[in-house]
Amino acid sequence: MTSIPPFTRLTLSLQRRLLLSNLSQAFPRLAEAEAQIATGRRLLRPSSDPLATRLVLSHERAIATNNQFKSNADNALAQLGLTDSSLGSIEGLVIRARGIALEMQNATSSPDARRFAAQEVSQLLKQAISIANTAFAGRFIFSGAETETAPFHLDTEGVVSYRGDGRLQMSNISHGAVIPINVPGSEAFGAMDVQICSKDLYPIADGDTRLSDLNNSANGPLGVELGNFKVRVETSGGMMYFDIDISTAETLDDAASLIKDQTSGVLDARVTDYDTDYLIDGRPPGRLFIESNIAVTGTGLTITDNPGSKTASDLGIATPSFGTGTAIRVGDDINPAMTYFTKFSNLFHEQWTRLSPDGFTIRNGSLSADLDFNGVGTVGEMLKLINESGVGVTARISSNGSGIEMISDLSGARLTIIEGSGTTASDMSMILQLVDTPLSLLNDGAGVRLVTGADFRIQLPPGVTGVASGGDATTLVSPDLFNSTEIYANQRIYFLSGNNKGEVAIVDSFIPDNGFGEGEITFKSPLPDLVLAGDDFRVRTELDIDVGDAKTILTGAADGGDVLTLSSTDIYNKANISRGQTVYFLTGNNKGLTAVVDAYNPDNGFGQGEITFKSPLPTPVLLGDDFRLSSEDMSNSQTIPSVVNSINNHPDNDDGVGGRLVEAYLDEQNDWIVLKGMVEGSERFTVINLGGGFVASSLGLAGEPVSGLISPVGAGVNNAFIDTSLLDLRYNDVVGAAITIVGGANDGFTSTISDFNVITGEVTLAGAAPNPFTDGTYKASIIARDSIGPAGLLAENIFTALSTLVDGLEKDNSNIIDTALRYLGDAEGKMLATRANVGGRIQRVELATNFLDEENLALEALVSEQRDADIAEAIINFQMQQTLIQAALMTTGKILGTSLLDYL
Repeated sequence: MTSIPPFTRLTLSLQRRLLLSNLSQAFPRLAEAEAQIATGRRLLRPSSDPLATRLVLSHERAIATNNQFKSNADNALAQLGLTDSSLGSIEGLVIRARGIALEMQNATSSPDARRFAAQEVSQLLKQAISIANTAFAGRFIFSGAETETAPFHLDTEGVVSYRGDGRLQMSNISHGAVIPINVPGSEAFGAMDVQICSKDLYPIADGDTRLSDLNNSANGPLGVELGNFKVRVETSGGMMYFDIDISTAETLDDAASLIKDQTSGVLDARVTDYDTDYLIDGRPPGRLFIESNIAVTGTGLTITDNPGSKTASDLGIATPSFGTGTAIRVGDDINPAMTYFTKFSNLFHEQWTRLSPDGFTIRNGSLSADLDFNGVGTVGEMLKLINESGVGVTARISSNGSGIEMISDLSGARLTIIEGSGTTASDMSMILQLVDTPLSLLNDGAGVRLVTGADFRIQLPPGVTGVASGGDATTLVSPDLFNSTEIYANQRIYFLSGNNKGEVAIVDSFIPDNGFGEGEITFKSPLPDLVLAGDDFRVRTELDIDVGDAKTILTGAADGGDVLTLSSTDIYNKANISRGQTVYFLTGNNKGLTAVVDAYNPDNGFGQGEITFKSPLPTPVLLGDDFRLSSEDMSNSQTIPSVVNSINNHPDNDDGVGGRLVEAYLDEQNDWIVLKGMVEGSERFTVINLGGGFVASSLGLAGEPVSGLISPVGAGVNNAFIDTSLLDLRYNDVVGAAITIVGGANDGFTSTISDFNVITGEVTLAGAAPNPFTDGTYKASIIARDSIGPAGLLAENIFTALSTLVDGLEKDNSNIIDTALRYLGDAEGKMLATRANVGGRIQRVELATNFLDEENLALEALVSEQRDADIAEAIINFQMQQTLIQAALMTTGKILGTSLLDYL
């Protein structure tokens, strides 16, 4: 019998739940398909596709970042574009100002025309200030980081002050691309171009000096490696070993304390000071001092670095074994950098000579401040005193960390440091010396304008031009020489025609009358050929001096030497020092003197270069003596020493026996160029301007010296008579003139004549001669001249150029107009360079913007690929979901219909 399989009856409620569950799942799928069609997006929520959602969010973040970059770039383009157009506008003002200057430079321009032109230039200056104060989005574009402060201000005297700074505003315009979007006024217009820098002030360390400020170099302090080093002490009781850890030290006192503590008092450590160690015991100050508190024997005290470490070396105390009894180790120089916390008393202007605290005077245009550093405790306090002096200067520590520099904030004003009651300015080498002053700054800023070719002529006594009657290879005979008084030994005779045409011969002796109505010259060396009757000759009597345009190749301080050598780390391994170059001594025993290089040793084994001179100096070269080495090429000279060299090294300035006809040198105060005739007759020279210029006049050399014998007056050594019997002197020719004594005990002494009695011939000197005058022993060489002293430093920018042009036009002064023209040219060059820089930045921003646009397009494509729906596929999916739901509904209706089974 077949059995009936068992079955389970589904209840109505269970059937309904199952069917409704299926429908509830189908309807969301239909709604999602409908939403994809409506929005066009495949990803409607993160759960739709977590991996794709993650990719989309990453790409969208990248797009948002790029959009911020683009916003930065758009802002940068706008600001840089405004900067470029502003500079272009000022450049147009420069072109107009130059046109006015060239037009008014003409000698025929009337004073009235120049005054009217000055009014127009004044308006150009105001326009330039207005443009330089341009703002973008409420911020001034030329103020540096001080964007809320108008950068430029014009006062009533035509001086322009800069109130911004030199900092840059940086903008991130792309991945890893950060560019400056502003041009500070200091860069665009040279508003902070003038600065006076001190020499190395040799700061020494003390206990408060931070270890991170030690071992200063050109690139900044290298500090001290904070680590361990080993100390070994041998005593009668045996060896003692210590491992010293200074990793927690911040100052030298901290390091000294750790050494004492970690050697359990066996060693004492401190920092040497000036007042006790140097003045009493002669030890160098500012160094770590290690001393044993117990007697040492044998190998004594040894301090060594651990392998790979240099802590002890950085502290200057590493040493091999040494000492018996009480072992003392005075550390090496640890060269601290100057900081705002460096004590003023720790500054020195040369080895172990403290900087004077008496201060100095700062003059910046019409502003002046007398500063006194007595009572100043630190470098920071000194800088604060300077910066708050109200004279338009900013003082800061120099970039090499060993001195200070003062920067002028003013355009159109000259910055000068003047000595106060002490020697502070001289100690710091902040006084503009004549030997260091560019020719452009002499004569109260009017400068010395060189000309093309020879600049001036030193005209010696007239000499003779004539025709030979005959002679031989040793002599020249001519009636033109008969009884001449203008020929003397060592003159040069130039042959203009004949056998010896182009040859030069030097006079050995001269007979004014050989008995035949002729004069006869005997030469020092025979000529190549005979002197024939009719040969033309000339006694050369002038030196045409071409000053040129000099350049300095090296400035430094001596580390020592003697009367034959100069040693210095500044000349260590230099490649541009050679024999024949001239070394100028700026300070020390040999100040104002020069020496010629005979040999150069780039390394003397002690990290120094060494120069040997051709002839010894009067006194030794001492430690700290400043010097300057100039190029052999005197075609590049811009300073007074180049003028002196151009005269002294002139090929015709030769007396034939190794000396000079005329010698040039600076007076004892380095205030004047002195010319001195060195052979009989050559003291009667005249200096003449050449080339239509005024170089000789600008250098205080033009004119003819007034010469005569000096006779004593009473007991006063500063009064003397000058024999004027053969001279036509006027009061104004002599008073204020420089006087050089030739011959006798006061040979070479220079002074200024303060008074002159035209009737008696008595002159009064401004300064007493070192020795009393003796009757008939002296000659006076007098040249009337104006001061050629430095006028202070001036920012040669657009504002200075325009204010100088206004000044020249108002004063009807062609020289000042010429100077303004030069300033205008320099200013235009600076702005063209700045505009080129700005143009490069604009191009860089535009390239970054294009890159960001391309990258965003690629990212948006990737986002669309993951996020957006395929509309055709979405429609098919929607239709399919509709069909599925309809089928489900029909099936549900049939299944939920009642039957007999429902009642069983």
